[in-house]
Amino acid sequence: MRILYIAYAASPYGGSEEALGWSLPLAMSRIEGNEVHLITKVEQREAVEDYLAKHPETRLTVSFCDIPSFYKKVFKGYLYPGRHGIWLKRVAPMVQELDANRHFDVIHQIAPVEFRSLGRFTPTKALTVAGPQGGAEYAPKALAGYLRPVASFELVRKLSNWLIVRSPGFRKSYRGFDIHLLANYETQRFLVKHGLREAADAIVKTEVGCWASAWHGHGQDTHEVPHILYAGRLIPRKGVELLVDVCTELKGVCDFELRIVGEGHLHEALARKIAERGLSNVTLVGAVDHATMAEQYAWADFFVMPSVRETTGTVLGEAMQNGLPLITFAQDGACVALNDTVCQFVPVDSGAHGFAEAMRLWVEHPESRPNRDAIRKVFKSLTWEERAHWYMDLYRKHIEIDATRGGGQ
Repeated sequence: MRILYIAYAASPYGGSEEALGWSLPLAMSRIEGNEVHLITKVEQREAVEDYLAKHPETRLTVSFCDIPSFYKKVFKGYLYPGRHGIWLKRVAPMVQELDANRHFDVIHQIAPVEFRSLGRFTPTKALTVAGPQGGAEYAPKALAGYLRPVASFELVRKLSNWLIVRSPGFRKSYRGFDIHLLANYETQRFLVKHGLREAADAIVKTEVGCWASAWHGHGQDTHEVPHILYAGRLIPRKGVELLVDVCTELKGVCDFELRIVGEGHLHEALARKIAERGLSNVTLVGAVDHATMAEQYAWADFFVMPSVRETTGTVLGEAMQNGLPLITFAQDGACVALNDTVCQFVPVDSGAHGFAEAMRLWVEHPESRPNRDAIRKVFKSLTWEERAHWYMDLYRKHIEIDATRGGGQ
């Protein structure tokens, strides 16, 4: 099968969208008989060429697309997503030229993972696929207070979503794809609510993935004083301030150690709160390299993701590959990627108190935590190897349906 992937971000050494943009095409290229191409932004060239030089057996053809430097100066910070539309417009003629020469069976835009950023790649005889897409998830009322520091950005984001979903241009782009995959049910409900009824038939599928070789199911015994790990950016929507409130509520109630790994503009504020509240069991680790991060996962008994809103959260896959059960709120893509055999889902209406009770349960009753057999089973379902075969089945099914309707090649 000849497949073209379009991913604004795609790096063999990156996380989040960069990992998705690279890993799915790479996994698909390893299936016998596939010819796989990838178009990504020019900033990824150094990392991609480094990987290809180190792995000459790789059967993935990569092209790069750039945008004028003027747009890079204008669209930065909170305006950064504006680059996506410019880039996708410049990618479109590249797609048409490649398709004219290679006659692709499938053209799949996999990143950005935002419903707002869709390209137009018609006319083509290929099956066109978009997603998984998110971006229409919002913080529930019980958690929204933690987003007050970025209230203006959240307002702009809501207004942008409202305007874009109603625009004729967006609807034309959306309906230009044969298949849509959505990263969470919140985005699906948003699209349907605003008149895109066909979104009700979209496939809800997580964008989180990991390689089978990455399994590090650490087999250490449970520590007498449980070790809890958070890893992620220190920004409001990640819920790190909520996590400090949780630890404040549990102070003197139960014993545990928490490490907060990552960097962000809330670092100083968090350090101040931790000191003022006397939370000696909470350590701000800061940013760490890949090797040190592996040590952090090996140290932990379980993982927490207190995000107040999140398309999915790539750390879910990292927790699974390290054999760690997880606590998070019952919302967004976490409910798509994981299940209650490996995760304690906290009702969103219960807020910080509910999260504290969930942590207290696993601290005081370690026997209630999921076992590693259950975690490994979920991990296997998230591996890129498994997901590549799922995508192959999806593509084949829809190409065959198209052929029976007279639209085949």
